[in-house]
Amino acid sequence: MMCSGQTTLQGILPFVCGRVSGFMTDPRRHDVVNIRTVINSFAVRIALLPLAGALLTGGCASSSDDAANSIASNTSVVSADTTPGAQATEVPERSNTGAQVKPPAGFGNAQGRVLWNEKPASGIKVQLCQSVSFIGGCTGKTYAGKTDKDGNYTIDKVPPGDYGLAVQVFDTDMFVYPTNGVLSAAKYTITNGETLDIRATNLFKLDLQTVSPKVGETVKTGSPILTWKPYPDAATYKIRLSAKGGGDSQELETAGTKVAPETPLLNGSFAFEVTALNANGVKIAETREDTSFQVTGQTGSAKVLLDFPRTDQAVAGSGLVFKWQKHPLANGYQIYLNAEKTTQAILAFEKVDGLSYPLTQTLSPGLYFWSVNAMRDGKKIAASDLQSFRVK
Repeated sequence: MMCSGQTTLQGILPFVCGRVSGFMTDPRRHDVVNIRTVINSFAVRIALLPLAGALLTGGCASSSDDAANSIASNTSVVSADTTPGAQATEVPERSNTGAQVKPPAGFGNAQGRVLWNEKPASGIKVQLCQSVSFIGGCTGKTYAGKTDKDGNYTIDKVPPGDYGLAVQVFDTDMFVYPTNGVLSAAKYTITNGETLDIRATNLFKLDLQTVSPKVGETVKTGSPILTWKPYPDAATYKIRLSAKGGGDSQELETAGTKVAPETPLLNGSFAFEVTALNANGVKIAETREDTSFQVTGQTGSAKVLLDFPRTDQAVAGSGLVFKWQKHPLANGYQIYLNAEKTTQAILAFEKVDGLSYPLTQTLSPGLYFWSVNAMRDGKKIAASDLQSFRVK
């Protein structure tokens, strides 16, 4: 018996052949944000997703039901949405509907089930990973299994120890990895002579297609109509519309296949992604890539331009004055400043009325990052890129 009184927040991180999609912390905010971006310097596609998860309340149960080592029943693989009414109980049912396989001496097994649209997903590769890299995915020794026609899988003859879990997203190069919290991979403990039951996971597909605006298209309206093709069994669509280096993202929802921004867009580069959910709110599909487009002809820009210090400029650490250009719609600004490899911001979105900020403290030599938000009546309407500089 394994007994646990923990409440565990778990999410899911997908990895794509050295590209990573999933929970990520914005270096300017030190929290989890809700946009998707591209970091070209690392050739990494990063989807920044909401801090959402299946809240598991563990009780005393069999060793395969330890709350710290399981995914919530019917958990969506990215947003970790649960099927209404699904929760951990004191004696939860096994997710794997097949016969429990007893491991040979000196080894343990893992069994679980993979679903899509709440139905069995067959032929899905599942791996236990010795460790999980947030860039490269599974690393070290791995042990694999594949789901049968009922969605069940068994990974057998696994040496005792802690492992990460990887589930392939159908025939794509993407795998999903449960996380315990934000950036920490969930641990699945394999015990000698025991079979660990890993709760059922709902996968999603990556074949939802947008229609307009087209990728790279320029529109001359601040209220473009975003459209996509209808997806089978979809009851609701969630849309995330974000400015690249700009204002806050807009979270939209509709039962149809088109939607307009709630807040008109300013000039700049934007991108949107669409997620399809079934009637029970379980994620079944999403767009594989963001659809990016340009907006022109508006009264202001979605980006704030920084003047000093410039990108990669070397400056003195004392008497530093940050400067930026006026945004035509702003009546205030916020400035952010942080040093490399630190989690505590030096300036955590400090309010500023003008177009400069004299720093009172002296900075030590090293690499720093800063950005500025343009505000209007307390709401962020535009933002700069996160820009780096060095102190000599």
